[in-house]
Formats: sequence, structure tokens, C-alpha cells
Amino acid sequence: LSAELEDEINERTSDLFIEPDSIEPRFQDSSPIICAPNVPLVNSDEEQQLLGGIDAGNSEEQPILGDIDSGYLDETEVSTARAQAQAILNAYTDSQEVPSLEEEDEPLPEAYIESLRISQDYIRLIQNATLDKDKLDKDTLYHLRNPIEGPVNIQDPDDRLSLEIFTATNASEATYNQCCNAILHRYSDSKLLSFYKVKRLIAAASGVVPIMDDMCINSCHAFTGPFSELDACTICFEPCFDPEQLAKHGKKVPRQQTCTFPLGPQIQTLRRSTDGAEEMCYLEHKIKDVMEQLDNLEDEHGSNMIYDDIFCGSDFVEFADHVQITNKDTMVFISIDSVQLYQSKKSDT
Repeated sequence: LSAELEDEINERTSDLFIEPDSIEPRFQDSSPIICAPNVPLVNSDEEQQLLGGIDAGNSEEQPILGDIDSGYLDETEVSTARAQAQAILNAYTDSQEVPSLEEEDEPLPEAYIESLRISQDYIRLIQNATLDKDKLDKDTLYHLRNPIEGPVNIQDPDDRLSLEIFTATNASEATYNQCCNAILHRYSDSKLLSFYKVKRLIAAASGVVPIMDDMCINSCHAFTGPFSELDACTICFEPCFDPEQLAKHGKKVPRQQTCTFPLGPQIQTLRRSTDGAEEMCYLEHKIKDVMEQLDNLEDEHGSNMIYDDIFCGSDFVEFADHVQITNKDTMVFISIDSVQLYQSKKSDT
């Protein structure tokens, strides 16, 4: 290697050297790591001396740069080399947080296995999800962004009668309408709500707003996300819509639907009632109680710690302190079934 090429290599790769003293290694080898794309690794003592910063007397394997032409290390390759160096460093240490050398994460490679490709499609949709693209109606969306304040209060006698009829008829539209017609026949001045309006009243009072999605008649999957435009199940191939209705009237009537209740409106409604608002303050009171018990532990006359809730654990206490949970925060706990790791597994044993 010429002296001119040696200087160019040192200048272009100076930021690719990772000094061993700056990390806590898991291996005995304390040599610096040098990384560049499409460059063979060599162990020549002469080249080690030329590159500098490496003990030429150490004949053990030490990855270095070799066989480099002066035109190889352009800006693109240097950027790639940084990413490779970061990957090596991540594998080299797991005890010290190291800042990323890349400003932005590179996108995941496109999957070719069908199940993985579908998972990637769902991930992209979740990442790009917004309320404006949701299936919530305009009224629910408006109140989600502009919560109604004050307790729920239904004083109108016709509204209360409508709610009682709706509850008694088990939400059957035909039966509800028949009962309302019978009452109106006797008491014509009554102003009972329509089936649609009574459901809107219940949604506003309870926060339970249903979102309906078409699903396979055999419950294989819902027609959402990457399946939203399909007319048949991808597993059992059953049609999504009723074939007879489609053939006779040209109407796409779903054979089966699934119902989802968004969490946001329910949380808003809980805070509108006196009892609900008090119960929503449980977390705040519990955290204060736990902190007081922890302070008393340091006192020789203090009481022992009482573990009667998940919020008493050190994991949650440290988390609450880290994210600075306030009395305006709402925590949601999710409990799910276990997953089967193998698609063709015959049993759970």
C-alpha cells in the first residue's frame, strides 16, 4: 500500500474505529473493530501496521481492512459501514446503551412468506392509523375529541320509557317497534324514541359505541385490514356476502359480523359519573399509599410493606416514577391467551 492510499484509508475510516475501552466487552479479544462493506478481512501484520492503532505483534485474528482501492469508500459505502459497525457493536456488548449510528431505521425487508406478509400489512396499517380513517361516526368522533362534561342525567320521561322498552325487548328492533306502536295507540301524545335514536342515547350514556366488521361465516377471520376488499374467506373460501341476496337484489348483505367496542368513549363516560370518577382515582391514591409505605420502611419504627396489589411491586413503582404518572392518566391492562408457536402443532402438551 502506498503512503497516499494509507492516508486516504485512515481519513475515510477514522469514524469506523471502535475503541475497546469505550465498551464493556463480552470477549477476551480487546482489538478495535473496523468494518466496511464488500471488503475482505485479512490478518497481515504489515497491513495492521499500515492501518495504525493495532498491535502488529498480536497474531491472533483481528478484523481489519484490506485490498482497498482508492475509489471504493464513497459516501454510500461509508454509511453502510456505519450500520455494519453498529451491528457488530450491539453483538459485542449488552450491558451499555450505545447511541445509534443511523438517524432513521431502515424499513424491514419485504416478506415473501404469506403469513409474514399479512402481518407486515397489518403493522403498516396500525402505524398509519388515525381517528379520521376510523369507522367511528361523526358524532362519536367529535365527542371523543371534545368530551362532554358533567354527569349523565336522563330526566325526560319519554326517554326513560324508551330505554326501559329497549332493555325489556332485549334490543330486538321488531319487538321494540311493536311495543312503541302499542303504547302510542293508547297514549298518542307520547314522544317515544325511534330504535335508532334510543341506541344513540344508550351509546351517549354508556360510552359503548359498537363498530361492526364483516367476518367469515366460519369465524376464520374478519374482513379488515388487508382483507377488507375481499369477497371470500382466504382460508375456507366461503363468500363474505349472502349469495341469495346478492343474486336477487344485488345487495351485499354480510353473512356474519363481529362487534368491537372502542375504549375511548367508555373511559370518558366513566369519568362523567360521580362513582366512576372516584373509582378512576384509585391508581392515584394507591401510588401515594405505596410511596408512604416505602418512606416508612426507612424509619426504624415504621410499618412493614403490605403487598395487596400489583401497584405495590417494584417494577410498577419504578415505571410510574419513570413516566411520571399523574391523576389524569388512565392505565389499561391487557390479558390475552397464550399463542401457538407452531402452525401444525397437534396438541398443547
